This record gives sequence, C-alpha cells and structure tokens, in this order.
Amino acid sequence: LLSERPAEVYNMLWLCHVSNLVLAAGLLLAATSLVRLGALCLTGAFPLWIWDALRFETSTWTSFLIHSGGLIIGLLALRKIRWSDRNIWLAAIVYYLVLQQITRLALPSELNVNVANRVHRTVSMWVGTYWQYWIITTCLAALTFWGLGRGLGRIFPAPNPVIT
Repeated sequence: LLSERPAEVYNMLWLCHVSNLVLAAGLLLAATSLVRLGALCLTGAFPLWIWDALRFETSTWTSFLIHSGGLIIGLLALRKIRWSDRNIWLAAIVYYLVLQQITRLALPSELNVNVANRVHRTVSMWVGTYWQYWIITTCLAALTFWGLGRGLGRIFPAPNPVIT
C-alpha cells in the first residue's frame, strides 16, 4: 500500500486526521483534556477544509465524513463533558507546531502536509517567504485556538460547583 499510493497514506498526518485520533483516544480513555483538544482543533480546521475543498474541488466523501463526523462527535462530547479547561488553546498550539514539524521532517516536501514546507498556493502572491508565512499562520492559529476556546467555553460552560 505504501509503495502504490504513498500520498494517500501521508495524508493521514494532516492535523484534522490526527485530531480525530486524539478525540477518539480521549473518548476511549475518558481523558477529557484530549477530547477538548481534539474538538478544538477540529473546530478550527473545519472552515479551512471547507474553503480548500470548495476552492479546489479536491474533496471526497470520506474526507467529508472525517471532517464533519469528527467535528459533530467532538461537539456532542463537549455537550456532555463541558468546557472547563480555559488554557487548552495553549496545548492546541503546541500540538499544532509539533505535528507540523514532524510532517516537515518526516514527509516528502512536495506533499506539504500541514503546510509545513511551503506557502499555501492561495496566498503565495502576498507572502514573500515561507518563514514569514509560518509566523503569520502560527499567530493566526494561536488567535483562532484562543478565540474558539473562549467561544466553546461559552457554549459549553463548566457546571457551577455546588457549595454545601
């Protein structure tokens, strides 16, 4: 399988796919921080996936199921466990950066998984170098994770402790 279709196998290392595994591990292990981390990353990545799929018409039905199904499961899980970790966005940015560097070092650069090797084709006319792009996207990811964490905290607030 690896020698016949390596690009498809490497695509499993995109943030969305790995976040589904993080979410599943959190659900199986009852590790609420992993559930929140997976749900936060899937929530942040979903609009980017939709934009990319519509703009380049590159999506498949399995990709749709992976992205929308994981997001729905994550949001349903948050409905039950609630959002009590205000700083999970910090873990999300570290997770994003570590996964991006793993894909940068381990995968062929022409695949550009997690945009770890070059500027995304849609913004290459505005950004001069990869490192400028990397700084901009990292700051935007941090702001997105922070903002989504705040928003998810309002949608799924932690229950008030009962004082007796």
